[in-house]
Amino acid sequence: MKQAELLTLLYNDQATGGWTQGMARITRAILARIPIHPADMVLEVGCGLGKVAHTLQDSHPAAHVTGVEIHPVALANAASHGRATFVQGNLLHLPFPAACAHLLLALDSFDQVGIDLHQALAEAHRVLRPNGLLLLRVSAHPRLQGAHDVAFNTGRRYTRAEIAAALAHAGYAIERTSYANALLAAPVAALRSLELVRSINALPTQKSAGVYGSSIANAAIHKALALESAWLRRANLPLGLSLLVLARKQ
Repeated sequence: MKQAELLTLLYNDQATGGWTQGMARITRAILARIPIHPADMVLEVGCGLGKVAHTLQDSHPAAHVTGVEIHPVALANAASHGRATFVQGNLLHLPFPAACAHLLLALDSFDQVGIDLHQALAEAHRVLRPNGLLLLRVSAHPRLQGAHDVAFNTGRRYTRAEIAAALAHAGYAIERTSYANALLAAPVAALRSLELVRSINALPTQKSAGVYGSSIANAAIHKALALESAWLRRANLPLGLSLLVLARKQ
């Protein structure tokens, strides 16, 4: 199974529903205290299935929620469900005027192969209005880089310090930082260690597809992320596979 075939799993809600729905809940938890007013423009760049964009549009029907996605398969899938608007575009060159968006979400998109983090942050800064908010989620802990990341196009993992420095350089003030995927961190770290010991660098194949297609695995992942989302409504998590940062344009 090739990388492109594995990537399509991300656009299959039956295969990755536990992850997609669970991470959408975590996003809602982080945004729970962020006001979204009528006529506010919300952008989700690299939106994939558009699960978060649809959820935000449903909960804020008077806002203008738009998902931006470069891959046509993902774009077609997202546009076929819900009420949010979707456009094809490159997150490094967004098809929007300056200072138009009140909130921009970049969820596992700024850490992808071929994405320059500084350029992506600068482009997000351009389209955000003064004092607009950026919610950024990236893969954390560079030492955990492994075959799974290669298969799903993750270019690199970041440390908290690296993201903080990049945001400051791009003109943002950090308002909140937390990790997520804490309950999955231990088994994934163990797997990465095994890969290193055995020098396993090959892409996941049918075995990975089987895991993602398992209803039991999806239910377990969703349950773990649901527990985390409840916690994140009131406090941060000190560890996890993903790093979440809420930052304000200065």
